[in-house]
Amino acid sequence: MPRNRTVERAPVVEQYLKAQASFDAGGMWNTIGEELKQQLASSNTDVQALQDELNKARDSGRRYSTPLYVGGVPMDSQSIAYFYVVPVDSPNGTTRVPYIYVVGSDGKIDAIQ
Repeated sequence: MPRNRTVERAPVVEQYLKAQASFDAGGMWNTIGEELKQQLASSNTDVQALQDELNKARDSGRRYSTPLYVGGVPMDSQSIAYFYVVPVDSPNGTTRVPYIYVVGSDGKIDAIQ
């Protein structure tokens, strides 16, 4: 891949971030791949547990502001890593949190770091 080629935003990551900002666990869950769902399930996290966490965050005053897309990098022929900084507002102020979303060839999120 040429170095100057721009990697556009991934629609699936945009959907995930929109669902997160709306505190919609179902919307977030629909964007992630089966392997990541299995990893989450092994730590007792399912869509309901995720919704419970989101409800707690919302009730504590957390808000997600407009994310900043930094860029994307092909990892191999099967996946691309997308870098974002998400401003998270809380009663204590705003924190900018960096995230990496790895999207696989199936168009789903395979990893979030």
